[in-house]
Amino acid sequence: MQTFHSDSLWTEIERLAKGSRYKMAAVAFTTNDSIVSLGAGDLLVVDATDAAIRTGQTDRLALKRAFRRGADLYSCPGLHAKVMLFDDVAVVGSANLSQASRSKLIEAGIITDEPTAVATARRFIEQLAEQSESIDKAFLDRIGRIEVRPPVRGIVSKRKPRLKLNEDEPQLWLAGLHRINYDDETQAQLSRWDEEATEAISDPEVEFESIQIGGHSRMRSDAKRGDLVIQIWREDRTAKQVDAVYRHVPIRLIRQNESHTWLFVEKRQDADETTKSWGDFRRHLRKIGFPRKVGPNSIQPVSPKLAADLLSLWDV
Repeated sequence: MQTFHSDSLWTEIERLAKGSRYKMAAVAFTTNDSIVSLGAGDLLVVDATDAAIRTGQTDRLALKRAFRRGADLYSCPGLHAKVMLFDDVAVVGSANLSQASRSKLIEAGIITDEPTAVATARRFIEQLAEQSESIDKAFLDRIGRIEVRPPVRGIVSKRKPRLKLNEDEPQLWLAGLHRINYDDETQAQLSRWDEEATEAISDPEVEFESIQIGGHSRMRSDAKRGDLVIQIWREDRTAKQVDAVYRHVPIRLIRQNESHTWLFVEKRQDADETTKSWGDFRRHLRKIGFPRKVGPNSIQPVSPKLAADLLSLWDV
């Protein structure tokens, strides 16, 4: 699904916000926190510089309320993007989180659930957050002392911030996996990493599962956080028949030692309901003209040209 909206943009944003488990946004200015209410597990990157606060383009009280509800907030000078993420749907357009945007201004935006676009939007927001200043209680106390004076004209930063953003599309991987019984020491380490993954996303409702990759697999060296993984799953490693093919999920954390790499991916709530049979998956590979052989043990990247066609298996 990919749709263009103008008059209906805020109606769609409010609908998506109410139905989502977690929300992420990189939005230049925020003055109204009731439109998209941010709370525990949500993330917002905004321009909360002194200039933005002083001119009222970002409202300190709206940030304070979101902070009290448990949202993770970051200030990025020079931010002009308007990108919102509601679970597996991205909104990219012109709208700030403001009452003026909602009721007075002519806005436009694209709403999409195309997996690569959503993964790219998620990685963009996360990269901004990592390189921005965290808005904590001390930050809020400081900007609370700034006198607010409406601007005569818009804010223009004197210098563009130097951020390092990876603008490549996330890679889609096929991974043939099977159940592994770990020893107590490894299981304890995986539990600690699982906690790190949970802290990274700050959403208590999102669960994670680990994927172990060994040997000289290209996935060990090339997989990045934000990439997507289709899991070709067998309960028994000796079985020749695949039990299920699971819908794509994003990599949220990567940890490794000398012999293995562990990828922590989101565990979808609808994982069991959206699986495909091995037969259906292979027929779809043939239908889209997939050039390489795919078996139960395959671990390989999917070319960008074929990624969208392959992911379309889950559109029906």
